[in-house]
Amino acid sequence: MNNIQTVEWLLENGVLKFGDFTLKSGRKSKYFFNLGDMYNGAGLNVLARCYSEKMSSEEKGIRYPDVIFGPAYKGIPLAVSLVTFLGNYVPGVYGELSYCFNRKEEKDHGDGGKLVGSNLEGKNILIIDDVITSGGSILEAAEIIGNKGGKVTGVLVCVDRMEQVTGGKHGIASDYLRTMLGVPVASILTIEEIVECNYKPEEYGKYYDEIKKTLQEAGND
Repeated sequence: MNNIQTVEWLLENGVLKFGDFTLKSGRKSKYFFNLGDMYNGAGLNVLARCYSEKMSSEEKGIRYPDVIFGPAYKGIPLAVSLVTFLGNYVPGVYGELSYCFNRKEEKDHGDGGKLVGSNLEGKNILIIDDVITSGGSILEAAEIIGNKGGKVTGVLVCVDRMEQVTGGKHGIASDYLRTMLGVPVASILTIEEIVECNYKPEEYGKYYDEIKKTLQEAGND
């Protein structure tokens, strides 16, 4: 799907909303993005296709992983859906691709531990998630992967919010992640691209204008 089609689909399915919101960080926002609101098979299949299309257009570190890692919690269904999609539609390339995700709390019975899925040791790992806001969950995932002997080769999310790292000293979070991890960091859409699509300006135009102003102010920090 192109950017306008993707934005339309996200809005129609309630994943992307415009309005007045307070984020987990306490920051105010004129939009809210939550892939947790997409929980049916058809929708997850569309998301997996969007992620796979972006993978195919990116450099090797994102395009050819051994394992897809989905950070808890929203990354979990994304990783499983993407591995299933690629295994079904591109089996010659991704038939051996596997997934892994972490638990928030360590399990002390059964298989135990904090990880579920593929062994990570010696593997090239692509981290996928819903959004990049501060980059904290991605850095946490990268630490988990490194501790298990894996190598992070790329990061792919649905939306890059283009938020400044706390304190404003390191630029936007996605650039900070590129520097800290030394790998490509990509998104299906950035908030800037969402605004540029100008989808239904009569309905969302006032929010576009406010978001543009916020982005411009952040760029001048």
